[in-house]
Amino acid sequence: MAGPLERAGFALAFVGTILFAGTGMFTAFLWPVIARDAPHLAELSGPFFTPPHPMIVVTSLSYAIGHMLFGFALARAGAIATWGAASLVLGGAMLLVPPTPLSPLPWIVFPAGGVVFGIGLASLRLAVQPRIMTAAA
Repeated sequence: MAGPLERAGFALAFVGTILFAGTGMFTAFLWPVIARDAPHLAELSGPFFTPPHPMIVVTSLSYAIGHMLFGFALARAGAIATWGAASLVLGGAMLLVPPTPLSPLPWIVFPAGGVVFGIGLASLRLAVQPRIMTAAA
């Protein structure tokens, strides 16, 4: 049975994931058109990034903090391996850092955070798979 911390972490991670998917669609399909037809809008000093659009901030925070909280809560409940929870938390923290040129950190931190985070998500899948197989039998 999930406690309030697991529920809160899951809800925040779920909302963040949906927002992240939405911004991914925007990035994949609209940014190229904007960059081609109105390049001044897509510049770092343009209106989308100065200051950063609030949805970029909300998406990043809810996605990363939600998964960090969810990983911590699952580890505390013993529902996931410690290494998997640590990967979720560390990867989420690394994804909070904006990529270059928005931060002074090297560009490799962001993709490395994605890899660490992916390892945490894979461990979550490993923790859930036996329960699904048992319930189906």
